Amino acid sequence: LSYFSLSIPITHQVIYSTQMSEANGKAPQSEESTLNYYYISSKTQQDALKSHKYNGSDNSLIYKYVLSPLAEFLVQNFVPENIAPNTITIFGLFWVVMSYWIFALYCPNLDDAPEATGTGGGWIFFFGGMSILIYQTLDNMDGKQARRTKASSPLGLLFDHGCDAFNCGLGSSNFLCCWAVSSSLETAGALYSSKLCMGVIVLCPMIAFYVTTWEEYHTGKLILPIINGPSEGLLLNALQMFMAAYFGTKVFHGSYIQQNLFEPYLPAKLYSVLMETFGHEGSDGIEILRDVDALSLILLVLCIREFTSKSVEVSSKYGIQSLYRLIPLLTLVTLYFGVYDNFPVLFSRYPRVSIHVFSMLFTEMTTALMLDNITHSQYNFLCRPTFIPLILFFAFWRLTGRFSSVGEEEEQQQMLEMFWVSYATGLTVYLFIKARLIIHELCCILGIWCFDITTPHPNVEKQKTR
Repeated sequence: LSYFSLSIPITHQVIYSTQMSEANGKAPQSEESTLNYYYISSKTQQDALKSHKYNGSDNSLIYKYVLSPLAEFLVQNFVPENIAPNTITIFGLFWVVMSYWIFALYCPNLDDAPEATGTGGGWIFFFGGMSILIYQTLDNMDGKQARRTKASSPLGLLFDHGCDAFNCGLGSSNFLCCWAVSSSLETAGALYSSKLCMGVIVLCPMIAFYVTTWEEYHTGKLILPIINGPSEGLLLNALQMFMAAYFGTKVFHGSYIQQNLFEPYLPAKLYSVLMETFGHEGSDGIEILRDVDALSLILLVLCIREFTSKSVEVSSKYGIQSLYRLIPLLTLVTLYFGVYDNFPVLFSRYPRVSIHVFSMLFTEMTTALMLDNITHSQYNFLCRPTFIPLILFFAFWRLTGRFSSVGEEEEQQQMLEMFWVSYATGLTVYLFIKARLIIHELCCILGIWCFDITTPHPNVEKQKTR
């Protein structure tokens, strides 16, 4: 916590001194002489922010003919014009957060949901599926409300995409419960299976999201393909939640994909390798490749294809130096598997905390890239202070030797777990404070409020009187 507090810009103390002056009846100084911005400091950045226009489209047929008309109908008939678009966005995120806490209560270890153990409770999966659909619908409605009320702004763009980035970690945790992915490494085949499923469900959405944001940073356009995550991906996630609610999580632990897709069509050698690496003993004693593992392999191939195609396309147009901005993403993936391989106890004992850590790291670096995009700034891919404590601690741990003696093993493990929980806590506090400060800067520069589109901002009044 002390480390992260040093990363909070001291210049924002003037925000509160200005507010205190107004509360005490004193006239605050002018905005230019009092408020020193930190994240959007230069006039060039502020001018670029004010002139930034969103350029994007969703080529999904489901979005075009179903999701978009539905969102338009709801906005026109049920949403008052004085409701801020960001209010709709945060209300959608609220449903996902509520779903996450319900899953955390009933399924703390990802594979122990009530339906998975045969004690009932499929309602949590039904609620999880409904929360996905509600979030998706509200996420489509906020943009239409912004255009309807002429309240579109770079703040709304960053706020909407920032919530989407934060949702990646929450959705991944819920989906792992739906698949009942075990965080235990004791059963046969569980080591590679857990590593595959958790790695794919946690990292693939982050990789796809970051690469799409990275592409938008260079091209200035956000073009979603005919089949994409925000449309078809969320619908499939909701469908699998409903399947888990009705059939139970065991429906994903059969071997349907193995028998009807992998075994008939894959080369014999490749099929043999997959069975040896990820095979599980079925209920009848025969080794099978579970559907969760098969789906994870398919998603992994699609993720690699997406990453490769976008990397080649962007680097061919904007030079090899554009690939440098992928370093934070590669660092995140490396740290994930480094922690998983060297400290598996963290994932087995604290699976949610582990996912939370990498979700916060991803959200911080992705929103930083978004902010640099809307302010037309150079993305400093090497300046990621949130990575430093994790890298230094585990580097020190490896250099000094972990569990050097049997007597010290329990004490050192407690130290490791204490660091992990403290790091997750500090990272979360830092991220929310940083988000608060960035939102404040955007509001002051653009002369708008985040959750109010009817009350004039003081900065707008000052500009009119000059």
